[in-house]
Amino acid sequence: MTFAIAFLIVFALVIIAIGAYAARFGTRTAEDYFIAGRTLGVVATFFGLVSTQMSGFIFMGMGAQAYLMGVGAFNQTVAGTVLIVIYLYLWRRLWQVGKQNGYITQADLLVDRYESPTFMRLVPAVLGIVAVTAGHFGIQFIATGLIFNVISGGALPYWFGVVFTAVVVLLVVLLGGFRATAWTDIFMGSWIIISLLTIFFLTTGHLGTGIAGAFQEVGAKFPKMVSPPGEVPFWTPVMLVAWLINMIGFTQYPQMHVRSYAAKSDKVFPVSALFWIPASFIICSVPTTVGVFARLIWASTKELGVAPDGVIPMLVTQIVPVPWLVPILLSGALAAIISTISGSVIAISGIVTHDLIRSKISPNISQERAVWWGRIIVFIATLVAVIIALLRLNLISVLFVSANGIVTLFLIPIIGGLVWPRLNKQGAIWGLLIAEIFLLWLTYGPKSLGGGHLNQPVWLGLPAYIWALLLQLVVTVVVTLATPAPSAPVQKRFFAASQAET
Repeated sequence: MTFAIAFLIVFALVIIAIGAYAARFGTRTAEDYFIAGRTLGVVATFFGLVSTQMSGFIFMGMGAQAYLMGVGAFNQTVAGTVLIVIYLYLWRRLWQVGKQNGYITQADLLVDRYESPTFMRLVPAVLGIVAVTAGHFGIQFIATGLIFNVISGGALPYWFGVVFTAVVVLLVVLLGGFRATAWTDIFMGSWIIISLLTIFFLTTGHLGTGIAGAFQEVGAKFPKMVSPPGEVPFWTPVMLVAWLINMIGFTQYPQMHVRSYAAKSDKVFPVSALFWIPASFIICSVPTTVGVFARLIWASTKELGVAPDGVIPMLVTQIVPVPWLVPILLSGALAAIISTISGSVIAISGIVTHDLIRSKISPNISQERAVWWGRIIVFIATLVAVIIALLRLNLISVLFVSANGIVTLFLIPIIGGLVWPRLNKQGAIWGLLIAEIFLLWLTYGPKSLGGGHLNQPVWLGLPAYIWALLLQLVVTVVVTLATPAPSAPVQKRFFAASQAET
């Protein structure tokens, strides 16, 4: 136990030291604090994608899905690979227009493209904060408390893990902003991949049957586990397609979107996408495979003795040859959580500081003052998330259900705005507004009026965000074609540059 605590302290100090060193290269400008001055290369961009996108979910939620549902969860491996299209095309275009026009946040693009300084500034900003807080920020702190408890064998209480993580995140982000977050992502992303591979090989070694033999044994004992929709009938064909769209929509979380602005060149993205293929395969397939194999150790959740989210942490405690490996391996989950929280809090800070304070409250604020406000917002946002985690407020779990759907609906105004010159302000605004309202209604509205589905399929086995996306597409196209085209300066600024690049 002493080793576990000592290791966690050293692990945290390494992360803080990297963040402090990165801060030495920063400048006192908003662009530097929120997007690292557009200086990130291939390594920082790639590992930022790995560690920010692959949150604690890969060590907890992904393994739980596979343990409960079976091989249908491998859909996430396919979905992860599909994202290379986003990184090859969409992020290159986002970088180009972001560099050209000095964008710092997601709303900057939407305001400029649709000439909507109020709606496209405030609505995406508020929705982004809600989605980040519920989808990643708040819930990751809750996960840290659970991970610390397992790593320490119950010696460290839940609250300690939450507070410990908050201190690490605050020191890194307050010191160096996005640059410190990106540099620490290199260390944490590497640790995530190494931890996952080690867990995989230890699991297959523990079973002693090889990979093929383990799958055969699972198929013999639990036939439904080895074919969709799985033992729990979740992975239906339509749900597989919906999940692919969900993974693409995930790239529209603010903390993911701004990474497209932070690169030093658009040439960074093709190389990062190339590396993303094997990385996403490892990160998605390993916890899924391990989760399926865990059924050979615990045939039911009753035998497991903990919530399914704890299956991989529990498995690590069973398969390691020596106890001191437990904190080393599970610190991979801690790395995934810390990196996601760091990316989330700097994104929230950027939204509040740039989209609300600089754009609406105090337009003439200096660069130094903007950075000062950014740090204040980082502290306040982290404090709020810690309180939510310590109180385990049910509100965060309720909002989590719709978080991915909220940002998935950004796909049409963002992608459409970069590929369809005719798409105008009216179409984008009405499409987004109606779709978000429809999504919230289907998710939380009265059941008697067709709502209240939460995370369950709505019609034809499709989740609420797919129906909202389809409605958004229809409304956006119809309204756009029925109203005037965008102004000539907008079309020239966004599409003349694109044609020149091609």
